Amino acid sequence: MEVNERIETFLDGFKQTLLTMNEEEFGEQVDGLLLIKRRQDLRLEDEFDRHWQEIKRQVYVFDRRQREVQVLSGLTLTQVQEWYQNVWSAGARISVQVAGTGEAEPAWDDQHGGELTPRAITVEGCQVVTSIDEFKKSMATVDTSKSG
Repeated sequence: MEVNERIETFLDGFKQTLLTMNEEEFGEQVDGLLLIKRRQDLRLEDEFDRHWQEIKRQVYVFDRRQREVQVLSGLTLTQVQEWYQNVWSAGARISVQVAGTGEAEPAWDDQHGGELTPRAITVEGCQVVTSIDEFKKSMATVDTSKSG
């Protein structure tokens, strides 16, 4: 699973970057992000797109940027490091990959009287999900809505 190895390599590198970052470097990163978040929309289309994304996601947080600025303004390096250690480093990952078989045969089987069903490609060390609902029920969840 070369893709998963590359992802893990990146995450390990990011962890080291985050854990060795000093307050000044962190402050520069936050300041840069605050500059972007505080930027006014240059066109009406930009504002429309931002609001439309809220509607599309059915979240309706139309003051998202202002809320993000408020949170970012009080954010500390220690809080981010602790969050990373407690949440992201916990090890739970989901990796969705589409693998071609390289064969000319169909990727669908006619097993159920005319109903086409996807044929599972088994990859060592990976779980094949056949029911999204059952898979979701089996997963542990992390409440990201609460701040530390």
